[in-house]
Amino acid sequence: MKIQPWLFAVTLLLAQPFMASQAGAVELSQGAAAKVQRAQELYNNGNMQGAIQSLSGFESSRPSDTAYVNRMLGIFHWQAGNGSAAIKHLKLSLDSDALPAELNLPTRQMLADFYLTEGQYRSALTYYYPLTRGYGQQSKRREVWWRIAQSHYQLEEWAKTIDGLAGFESNGGKMTVNHYRMRLGSQLNLQRWKGATQTLEKLIALEPREVKWFQHLANLQLRTDNPRAAMETLAIAHHNRLGLTHQDLNTLVQLYANQGLPDRAARLYTDLNPTTAKEFAKLANYWQLAKEWDNAIAALKRAVEGDNQYRLRLAQLQLQQQYYEAALANLNLVSGGGDAIVLCKIQANYQLERYSVALSLAQQAYAQTSSSAFESWVNFLQSKIDSIKAREADDAELALASDNIDNAQVAPVD
Repeated sequence: MKIQPWLFAVTLLLAQPFMASQAGAVELSQGAAAKVQRAQELYNNGNMQGAIQSLSGFESSRPSDTAYVNRMLGIFHWQAGNGSAAIKHLKLSLDSDALPAELNLPTRQMLADFYLTEGQYRSALTYYYPLTRGYGQQSKRREVWWRIAQSHYQLEEWAKTIDGLAGFESNGGKMTVNHYRMRLGSQLNLQRWKGATQTLEKLIALEPREVKWFQHLANLQLRTDNPRAAMETLAIAHHNRLGLTHQDLNTLVQLYANQGLPDRAARLYTDLNPTTAKEFAKLANYWQLAKEWDNAIAALKRAVEGDNQYRLRLAQLQLQQQYYEAALANLNLVSGGGDAIVLCKIQANYQLERYSVALSLAQQAYAQTSSSAFESWVNFLQSKIDSIKAREADDAELALASDNIDNAQVAPVD
C-alpha cells in the first residue's frame, strides 16, 4: 500500500515554521535572528535554494540557535524534495535537546513523517511510539496511531498493524474504508477469519454497491464452512445486480442446490444460458431435484442433441412420467445394449399393453443372461398373457352359451 500525499497534510502545515509566533518562542542570538529573518524573506519570495544557502554552514556557540536553524533547514530541504538532507537536519535539531518544549513534539512527528514518506518505516516507528505518550491532545494521539498502523502495514507486521488501528479507534478515530481495508488485509494474513468476516460486514455497510466485498465475504464464509451464509451473501449481491462474475453465479447455483433449493439453482442456471450437452444435463439434474419433471425432460432433450450418452436418461425419465411412446423411440436410438435398456423397453411395452412384445424381449434377454430380473418378467408376462387368454376363452364360451339360450327361446312350437 503506497503512502498517499494527503496523509501528510498535517506535516506540511507544521512545515510552515517561520511564523512570528514560533520565532518569538525561541530566544535567538542577534546573528541567528538576522540569518533566520533573511532566510524567511528568501523563502517568502520563492527563492528556496537561496534560503537554504543562506543558512548552510551556520555556526553558533548557542545550542538553541543551531537547533532552530537545523530545524529550519530540515523543512526547507523537505520542501525542495531532498528527503535525506531534511531528515539529517531535523535529527541534528532533535539530538541537540535544545529545542523549546513547544517545538519538540511537533518536530519529532515531522521527522517520523519524513521517515515514513521515505520508506524508512522502522526509523519512523522509533519516533512515533513516544508521541503516543507525549501528546496530551487526543486528536494528536489518534493521528500518530494511524501513522503507526501504516508503518507496521508496510513492514508486513500484521498484528501490530491491527494494534495501531485499535489505538487510532480508541482515541476517537472514525474508521473509514481505508482503515477497514488495512485491518482486513492484516486479518487475512493472520488467518483471523472471524475478525475478517466482521470487517467485511463493516465494509459492505460502508460500500453496499462494491461487489468485491461481497465476493470476499462469500469466499471467507465458504472457507470457514458456512455455506448457508455464503449463499445468502451472493444472493444479496445478485439480487442487487452488483455484477457478480459468471464463476460467482455458478458458485451460487451450486450453493442453492446443496442447501435444498434446487428450483432456484435451476432457474439461475437457466439464466446463465447453458449451451453444451453437459451443461443441459446439469440443468436437468437441478430440475429433477426440484421435481420439475417436464422441465428436466426439456433440458435432457437439448442435451441429447449434442451427446447421445444422455438419451437413456431421457428415456428413463419419460418412462417415469408415462410418456411411453416417446421413451421407446429414444430407447431404440440408444447406442449399444445392456440390461437397463431392455428392461426399460419391457416396461414401456407392458404399460402400452403390448404384452407379447414385452414377453418376447424378456425371453430373449433371459436366454442370453439368465438374469433373475428377466426371469421374473417372463413369469409375470406369461401369467398375464395366459390370464388374458383364459378370460377371453371364458368370455367366448359365455357368449356362445348366451346365443344358444336366445335361439332356444325363439324356436317355434310344434
